[in-house]
Amino acid sequence: MADQTDTSADERIQTLIRERNQARSDLQEARAQIAELTEQQTAIKAEAERVAASGRAELEAKVATMEAQLRRGSNRELLLADKIPSDQMDDLLEYLDYQYSRIPAEEGQTRPEFKDWYAEARKTNKVLRAAMKPSVRESATEQPEVEVPAAAVQKPRPVVPAAKPANVVAPKPGDNGRDVDLSKIRHGTPEWSAAKERLQRQVFTRGA
Repeated sequence: MADQTDTSADERIQTLIRERNQARSDLQEARAQIAELTEQQTAIKAEAERVAASGRAELEAKVATMEAQLRRGSNRELLLADKIPSDQMDDLLEYLDYQYSRIPAEEGQTRPEFKDWYAEARKTNKVLRAAMKPSVRESATEQPEVEVPAAAVQKPRPVVPAAKPANVVAPKPGDNGRDVDLSKIRHGTPEWSAAKERLQRQVFTRGA
């Protein structure tokens, strides 16, 4: 009876040992599978990131190329307006782009727009001015006329000639107006009216 009990206990122990070993084996295989999956996931993630980064870089490059083409087109219009010869256009554009890129950007500030910088460069840059026609070169340095508002222009006041003093002939004592000449007295003045009245009285007196 004791032998059977011992045998049963040994078998039970052996079963537990086998189960433990099997569990350890399963655990090792599970860990290996997890490691493999993790490695695959890492590789897939890295590839996805690489593809995304490549696509993003390609897109950014295309955008930068398009922006450069647009900027070059706008800059070309400035040179066309100054009648720069077509055979000098590309080289001059590269030169101006390089000069513009050398402008130091102060902290917290940005470079001026190219067209604003070009407006000053066309007055002082020797290379750019050498490519211009003489007439364009001269007009680039001319100072624009400042238009004065009409309201600010003061019109001169009209000069009113001073009135000439009336040529008054003072009557002599005892003179009744016989020698008064109305042509020498200004018309409409009190002296003219008085002289006219004296002449009328003189005429009426003679007729009486």
